[in-house]
Amino acid sequence: MTEAEHGKTVRLPLGATEERRQSPLAFALAGFLIVAAIGAAVSPIGVLARTLLATALLVGAFVVTRIGGRRLVAPRGWVEVDEGGVWRAGRGRVVLGAANEPFGVVALASHDRARALLAFTSPTAARFVAVRARDEDELAEAQALFAPASLLSGADLDDALGDTDDALRTADARRLLAALDARFPGARGRIHLSSARGEPIVLDGDRLALGARTFDLSMPLEWRAFVFHEAAGRVAAFYQATWIRQSDVEAVLVAPLAPEAPRAREMRDLRLMSSTAEEPPARDLRLAVDRLFMLPLREALDRAPRISRSPSAPSFPRPERRA
Repeated sequence: MTEAEHGKTVRLPLGATEERRQSPLAFALAGFLIVAAIGAAVSPIGVLARTLLATALLVGAFVVTRIGGRRLVAPRGWVEVDEGGVWRAGRGRVVLGAANEPFGVVALASHDRARALLAFTSPTAARFVAVRARDEDELAEAQALFAPASLLSGADLDDALGDTDDALRTADARRLLAALDARFPGARGRIHLSSARGEPIVLDGDRLALGARTFDLSMPLEWRAFVFHEAAGRVAAFYQATWIRQSDVEAVLVAPLAPEAPRAREMRDLRLMSSTAEEPPARDLRLAVDRLFMLPLREALDRAPRISRSPSAPSFPRPERRA
C-alpha cells in the first residue's frame, strides 16, 4: 500500500539538491590521516601490520574527503497530500486542491519531457507545481511518466514554471500522482477554469461544461481548430480557437496564439495543434480560456466519438466586408 492508502501525510521536497563542499574540518582530518598513513608505513612494526594500518588510514582519508564535505541543501518548500487536500508549504501554506471542493490536476510538459507542470485547478484558482529532470536517469523516467502529457510552447512553459530550482524531482512527481490517485480518484484529467467573463469551464470525465452549455463527450459531436485575427485600431491580435457543436449546442473556445508552437512528437499532437485561418467567430459563442489549457481540452474532444459525416461549417455569421 502507498503512504496515502495508509492514511499518512505524503510530504515531498521542492528544490532539494545535494552539493559537495569541502569543509575546513574535513580537509584537516583528511590531511592528518594521510600523514598518519605515511608514519605507519615507515614505522618499525611488522610489514603486514604496517601495510594494513597505512591502507586503513588512507581509506579513512578518502572517506572523509568524499563524505565529510557533503552538505544537503534544505528544500525550498514541500508539497503535502493529506486527508484535507493537497498543499504547497514553504514561507506560507497554499492550497493546491481542497478535499471539500472539486479540483483537478493535468500534466503539461516540454517537448522532451525534461520539464513539466502539474496544473492544479479548482473553481477558485489555478496553481502550478514544477517538475524537472536533473540527469539522464531522471529524464528517462520523466519521458515515461509524462508521455501522455500535453505539450507546451517554450515561452508558455517558461512563464508558468517561474523559478525551476523550486521543482519536484521526477521520482517525487510520480509519488505525488500516486498519492492523488489513492486519495482523490478522478482528480487526474479534471479541469476547472473560468472564462474572462467568469463563466465556468469544466472538464470532468465525459462532461464538458462551457458556461451554460454542456457537451456529453460520450456522444458524437463535431469540433474543429482554427485561428483568426481581429484588428483594434492599427494593432491586429491573433487568436487560436476551438469550435464545438453537439445537436443544437455550439460554443467556441478562444485564446491568444502562443509566441511559438510546441514541437509535436507524434502525428496526433501535430493534428491537434494544427489550425486553419478563418473569420472571427460570433462574440456570443466565445469563451476565453487560458491558452495553457487549450490543448488538454482539444485532447478530450479528440477522445469523444465524432459525427460520421464531414464536419459542417460553424453557424456563426461571417462579418460583412467593406468594399
